[in-house]
Amino acid sequence: MLLHNPESSVGGFADACVVLREMCEAGFCKTWGLSTWDPRSLLAADWEIPCPDVAMVRAGLTVPVGILDAVDELVDRAQITGLWGMAPFAGNADDSIWQTVDTSTFLVSGQQCSALQAGVAAAFAIPEVTRLAVGTTDIEHLAEAVGGSRLEVNTETVTAYRSLLRERATVSAGAPSRKDQ
Repeated sequence: MLLHNPESSVGGFADACVVLREMCEAGFCKTWGLSTWDPRSLLAADWEIPCPDVAMVRAGLTVPVGILDAVDELVDRAQITGLWGMAPFAGNADDSIWQTVDTSTFLVSGQQCSALQAGVAAAFAIPEVTRLAVGTTDIEHLAEAVGGSRLEVNTETVTAYRSLLRERATVSAGAPSRKDQ
């Protein structure tokens, strides 16, 4: 059972987690976890929760660095051992950006694939997740997603990408606004 969007009710987050753990212990569900689009508000609250079995978070090249860093912090703070991803294309795998950006640069060289497949592979690494939830009404997209799950990602490229995102966020945060110039 997944607690969906706990960031929408931060005040009840810890209590909800306790109830889900109790439901597992009582045999009403086998495992529990949380599904969060943006965990930053959860991290601002003071809470202690039982360790979830899994967390499902945004994954892929469209996830902002602030959310990626918040996911890392949530995993550490809540001692989460199972991390799943969702929304690798921010809800639109047909967006022209996926034909514009060379997503294959995130792969170990020599692999033949489509841009969608390379994007799926990158989503398994940004952040590192073991499963990926995708939604589609197109069977060809589903087949491509399965193919992408079998590709090998270049971890050095992923590390460099995340570093570049952090640098950009730092520069953007420190840049004067137009009215200050």
